Amino acid sequence: IGRLIIGQNGILSTPAVSCIIRKIKAAGGIILTASHCPGGPGGEFGVKFNVANGVEIVDPVDIYLNLLRTIFDFHAIKSLLTGPSQLKIRIDAMHGVMGPYVRKVLCDELGAPANSAINCVPLEDFGGQHPDPNLTYATTLLEAMKGGEYGF
Repeated sequence: IGRLIIGQNGILSTPAVSCIIRKIKAAGGIILTASHCPGGPGGEFGVKFNVANGVEIVDPVDIYLNLLRTIFDFHAIKSLLTGPSQLKIRIDAMHGVMGPYVRKVLCDELGAPANSAINCVPLEDFGGQHPDPNLTYATTLLEAMKGGEYGF
């Protein structure tokens, strides 16, 4: 820490801290806060760290994909999905947060046909489906598998 700056009486709002961070060109600021909850002994308490420009936005799908490349033999898997005896698979992401990961890894990176991954757009209500990947709730996927088009 190069220098420590504390607001008069130690009381600053979170927006004020963000403003001061930018004004004095600090790398960031630590905020001890109960936020909108009751504070004090036995109350809520949290620690925030604000940086000068907000936050860095990263693509977690690409970061995860890069990790998977170090763990699995993507060339071998791709040859299973696109080679002469093509293994056809079907994954229902159930409109959960893994949908973009499934689409990127399975279809974009490994070359599986687009219809291999369904319901890949995350929705807060899971598209009205029950978000439980078991046979009771995955009847559409189960029927597709029974049809014999998919091997996995």
